[in-house]
Amino acid sequence: MKKTADFHLSEGNLKTAVHTLTKCLEIQQKLIGKESTDAADTLLKMGSIMANMGADYQYRAMTAFEEALKIYQQEYGASSKEAAECLKNIYLLLHKHRVDIFSDD
Repeated sequence: MKKTADFHLSEGNLKTAVHTLTKCLEIQQKLIGKESTDAADTLLKMGSIMANMGADYQYRAMTAFEEALKIYQQEYGASSKEAAECLKNIYLLLHKHRVDIFSDD
């Protein structure tokens, strides 16, 4: 399913890619658990896509990043490269939101 999502992403079909990843995440969570690192990887990818889909998707992107961060910190530790990647994405999303707010003036 991730390859299908990658295909949709390469074609610029962001909503379809997120939908496909959502289905993938549901399957991962049922088969290997909600706290699996595979699920965290999928959440991170979903968040990265949604962060670039506009203001309507920013909250969903942040939620995906936060869920992935929680899993990575539990599995790999707070100072892991995976946790750092999530924190970087959270920072970039917050910074983008802040810039968008101030550019509306």
